[in-house]
Amino acid sequence: MTAFDGNNYCSKEGQDLAKASGNTFYIKSNHLSSGEHISRLTLRGILHGYQYHQVGGHDHMVRKDNYLIVNKGQSYSSEIHTDRPIEAIIVAFKDGILQEVYNNLTRPELSLLDNPEGETTDRIELFENTYPQDRIILQALLALKGGIINQYRGPIFYEQIHYLLLERIIANHLGVLEVVSSLETQKQSTRAELYRRLAIAKDYIDAHFPNKLSLDNISKVAALSPYHFLRTFKTLFKTTPLEYLTQQRLRFAKYLLRNSDKPISQITLDVGFNDPSSFTRLFNKKFGITPSAYRTTAN
Repeated sequence: MTAFDGNNYCSKEGQDLAKASGNTFYIKSNHLSSGEHISRLTLRGILHGYQYHQVGGHDHMVRKDNYLIVNKGQSYSSEIHTDRPIEAIIVAFKDGILQEVYNNLTRPELSLLDNPEGETTDRIELFENTYPQDRIILQALLALKGGIINQYRGPIFYEQIHYLLLERIIANHLGVLEVVSSLETQKQSTRAELYRRLAIAKDYIDAHFPNKLSLDNISKVAALSPYHFLRTFKTLFKTTPLEYLTQQRLRFAKYLLRNSDKPISQITLDVGFNDPSSFTRLFNKKFGITPSAYRTTAN
């Protein structure tokens, strides 16, 4: 396996397919343990399946509808243990490129002409958590997969997609800051810290939804009191922790119904429900179809 330019990458356990070009990896595997590494600024996305990550001691689950940002200098590890292979894309950005793109997006055009290398007084710092996936980022990841699989060697192909990704990452980050401004605290720094804690807790639910979770243990992950966590989580994410937990369990149940041969009774337990009838009722309410009927139509 080829390493990132200027960076090391290894796996403690085997991979079915791992290909790289420059600072971009495409991985297809059902069994992987990365070991612990120090990251560059990276985007980690999934084209199919689920992949567990631990970043700076916090747990995250990356799937097709989100992506994970890991900042430069952060420790991380990742795991894949699934019946069927997942597909993952990792993009490691060169040093300074995030600030370069941010400067160009925020400085006046005349200033860019007079002093192309000049910087704004603002520094951008990305939140280290998952962000919602969108069409632009998904299409960029699919293009990178195609380039790697088809062995495109020209660096400009990958460089321009990296710039496109960073442009979108910054736009999504600024969108998060707008949402954060709705939190009921006066200082921007306090709002940002509260968001960071709530996002860590939300990602913790993503990574541990099959387990028996309580407000008490989730709020401890966020370092907040249970009621403070409940109130601010609902304000920020427009759903309660229980509703969000149920949503993730049902989402993964759909994935298992499509991508495994497990009986529905076992899937019920695997996604964190104890009662098959309750699971069937919630699944039908959410998706308008029973689990058994969904499996038939999906396959």
